[in-house]
Amino acid sequence: MAHKHSGGITAIATVAIVGLTFVYVKYSKKQWSVMSEQLTEMRASTKAAQDAAIAAKQSSDTAEHSFEMERRRAEDMEQAIISESSGQFYVFKNIYYVDLANTGKVTARDVSSNIEISLTTLPRNKKVRSLGTFNIMAPQIEKEKNLRHTLDLQLTTAEWNNIADTKEAIAELGYVRYENGFGRTIDNKICNVWIYYRTPEDKLNPVQGRGAICDRLPDLLANLPKRP
Repeated sequence: MAHKHSGGITAIATVAIVGLTFVYVKYSKKQWSVMSEQLTEMRASTKAAQDAAIAAKQSSDTAEHSFEMERRRAEDMEQAIISESSGQFYVFKNIYYVDLANTGKVTARDVSSNIEISLTTLPRNKKVRSLGTFNIMAPQIEKEKNLRHTLDLQLTTAEWNNIADTKEAIAELGYVRYENGFGRTIDNKICNVWIYYRTPEDKLNPVQGRGAICDRLPDLLANLPKRP
């Protein structure tokens, strides 16, 4: 009896398997389709999120840059400003001075300066010898106040004559450093040169001087009054 119906049972089983396989395949395709759509949506959502993040970052950077620009503009208007000036009171006198003046609107703090004064040759501004060094330190310089230091150059009469004949010059090299009142350290380099020339036609000032930054020395020499 079993042998009689075995073929039919096998056929039914086969049909059932085929049917189940078809259902499974259809279900799998449907599932894949849904997953594919979800993946596409996730990718689109991720791209939108990335674009939004980039836009937010750019907006934040722009706002931060604008704020920093406004802060620096306000700082530049209100900060302490230390300017350096120097020279001699009289030609052929060895007293040389350096002034550190605060021309800003707030107090400058932690002020320090090191400036070497040298005798140099012209026109190359080559150092002959050191005449002395200013080492200046001050906890603060209030606005519209200045700090003056003096130095004895100990130049000989022969050296002063060379200076008056525009053969030698007095140069200064160094720096001025201070805190500008807003937490920022300012570090200014100094390289200046003083040259002198004779003006015998001027009985009151037979020797006169001019100063400039070192880079402008060639122009300074070129524009001296022509001697007969």
